[in-house]
Amino acid sequence: MTPVASRNVANILIFVGLVPILLWLFLLALSFLHPEAFLPWVSAGIIMFGMPLGMLSVFIALPMMMLARNRAAANPTVWTRFHRLPFFFGVATFVVAVIAGIWLVSNNFRRGEARQPESMKTVAAFEIPLPSEADRDQFLSVLRAAAEVEGMHVDATSKGDLEQEAKVSPNFQMTMNAAVWRSSNDNEAVASAMDQFDHLGQVWLVFSRGEDPAMAIRFRERAMHEIMLHWPSTLSLPIMSTGAIPLHRDLIRTPTGYIVKPSEAHKYDLTGTKTALRAAGQQEADALVQQLSGLPAELPSGPHSWLCNPAPAPCSPPPLPPDEAKRQSIYDQLFALGSASVPALARALGSQDVSLRSNAALALGVLGGGWWTSSNRAQAKIDISAALPALTTALQDPDSRTRALAAQDLGDIGAHAAPAVPALVKLLASDDEGLRNSACIGLRGIGAPAADALPALRSALSDPSRDVRRFAELAIASIEGRLSQ
Repeated sequence: MTPVASRNVANILIFVGLVPILLWLFLLALSFLHPEAFLPWVSAGIIMFGMPLGMLSVFIALPMMMLARNRAAANPTVWTRFHRLPFFFGVATFVVAVIAGIWLVSNNFRRGEARQPESMKTVAAFEIPLPSEADRDQFLSVLRAAAEVEGMHVDATSKGDLEQEAKVSPNFQMTMNAAVWRSSNDNEAVASAMDQFDHLGQVWLVFSRGEDPAMAIRFRERAMHEIMLHWPSTLSLPIMSTGAIPLHRDLIRTPTGYIVKPSEAHKYDLTGTKTALRAAGQQEADALVQQLSGLPAELPSGPHSWLCNPAPAPCSPPPLPPDEAKRQSIYDQLFALGSASVPALARALGSQDVSLRSNAALALGVLGGGWWTSSNRAQAKIDISAALPALTTALQDPDSRTRALAAQDLGDIGAHAAPAVPALVKLLASDDEGLRNSACIGLRGIGAPAADALPALRSALSDPSRDVRRFAELAIASIEGRLSQ
């Protein structure tokens, strides 16, 4: 081969060898400059395949570059400065690729994991029992109706496509695969719903924070309200700090939701995520509790109040007015959050908003009372003792309704609320009949540890109000052990 021919072949092979690494650099730049153009797994693939593409370039282009350098030194007349440009271009390309590779590696080490946009972070997740095709169709109708109110739409994989995917592998079995999208271009998924081979018929509905959190919360509330009405056995799922949900086989079912099996906790680095999980739960609960403001601070008579729920026969539920539908939706979500909702309600007792304070006290009574029903399902009682300091302080609230509800809530805590007995005794001396009633109710719930209140309660037996006398008598009987709680 003549020197000119070998020069041309070497330069062509240099360019051929550089194509893979140039393609990788181009896609890498594009994925960072326009991330919305790529699905997350595509972007991850672009980063991962940088190494094999770089090695391919090295094996093809590098030998030719070395050859070009040696031949150029031996034949300077054939290898002019122009003909050496491919060599210099190759060197520059490899330098840029190495710098990009080092940056990616150091960035991943520094972050520990790929950064997830705030809008994509999971804020709530639920398991919904959809065993039949009719259930799944109805669920999609509910999801679409809630989405359309906010101008969103739902895309769902057809039954035929799901069956085709299942034929590829048993692990691909699904009865539901749907997503709620915010725009017509499907740029932002606000929620997803799917099951898998190990929990077929038990669909996991996962909600993201969204680029518009207020809209995402409205959608979630609307959707979950309808879902709880149709499928009251829906349960909450735990969420890791990364936004991931543990494997189904590593979860334990409880009355208020799933938790991770203690024996499997090591898989999920729970020691490192407890703080993040607590913070995420508190943020979610705080946002939910704030929505109680403006609601009436008392429950209406009917199937969703204490006047009906304890009855031997269930009441016929009338249509819920908007305020009560909103209240029920919020309460359902507070119950789903479990104990994480109690600190949020306790914090709300210190708000400047009197409506929020009174409604927080009312909600604590609902959570801790053990009598609330939703969609014909009794909700399990939640321990509200974490709110004891805030409730004791609330006995001095300027708003009488908040004081009364706080006194009753202390009774729901039981014996652990004994430190609040002196404040309840002071409430017995109030000019407000309702406050005296509530003080008696609280002391009755505390029971024997409220023995110091007996003199004041015996005095209340001569109260002008028949209700106060009756509640005082019940409180005395409870303290003396003559009345079961």
